[in-house]
Amino acid sequence: MDPDALKKSLITVSIEGMRFARTATRAISKLEAHEQTKYIGAIKFFKKSIDEQLAPHGIRFVSYEGVVFDPGFPVTALNLSDFSPGDLLYVDQTLEPTVIDNDVIVRMGSVILKRGM
Repeated sequence: MDPDALKKSLITVSIEGMRFARTATRAISKLEAHEQTKYIGAIKFFKKSIDEQLAPHGIRFVSYEGVVFDPGFPVTALNLSDFSPGDLLYVDQTLEPTVIDNDVIVRMGSVILKRGM
């Protein structure tokens, strides 16, 4: 199989895994607090495993959650039009991470923004 096609498949499967983890996290948040802990730990382990499997191939996922939004970030801010110029914006959620392959952006991420305090 073509190494580039294999790498692209690895990226796609990993992104789908991250999406599934986000969905599972939302479902877990509906459980009682004492039940959430072990499941949240499993999700964190799963995400860490994805990162560890991608790293030897020079691939990394970048999430900008919690940082001040910069229009220069390699992401599409899906709700940017909801805000006024001059608003202090933070990345609230990463819907899809930015994918970097050996320091080259190969896939733009997508995020949801929120207004800063």
